[in-house]
Amino acid sequence: MGGFASMNVQTGQMRYEQDRADRLWEAIRLWKKGQIGNILITGDPTSILQEDGTSTRDLFLNYMEELGVPRTAFILEQQARNTRENAKFTKEILEAKQIAGKECILITSATHIRRSLKCFAKIGLHPDFLSVNTYDAPSNINHRSFYPDWKAAVKWQELLNEWIGDWAYTMMGYM
Repeated sequence: MGGFASMNVQTGQMRYEQDRADRLWEAIRLWKKGQIGNILITGDPTSILQEDGTSTRDLFLNYMEELGVPRTAFILEQQARNTRENAKFTKEILEAKQIAGKECILITSATHIRRSLKCFAKIGLHPDFLSVNTYDAPSNINHRSFYPDWKAAVKWQELLNEWIGDWAYTMMGYM
């Protein structure tokens, strides 16, 4: 799943979104270990087609080549703007390449995996999955554990976004 970064057109560098970069890096790790053949990225600002027809697809692929991952490792879906469209356009690509959904691994954040899998199942795709950006309990508790933490508000925003998304997608019949 996309949503992990965008490309800076001036510098050619990747700008990561919050804690989502591990969606990409876990896929690359699996590819480098030979456990997956290709990395299909759906709906990510690094490659999505803008309304004016432009894209930073080539910047992204150049960046990946600089890091030792060839262009041929990637399949870029460039239209999806939400989770439902991620599933829809991914299915079209997989069918065109004659790849069965069960041969795929869906990689997305732990908070987003539920809705993602339900959207994919709704259209008949049942990939395996790998949750990333999981949360670990603190290894120790000390006086600083009780200080206010602005990051907690960000995590609540992410959780509320998923709850509202689940509700809206259920009401619309997307999952």
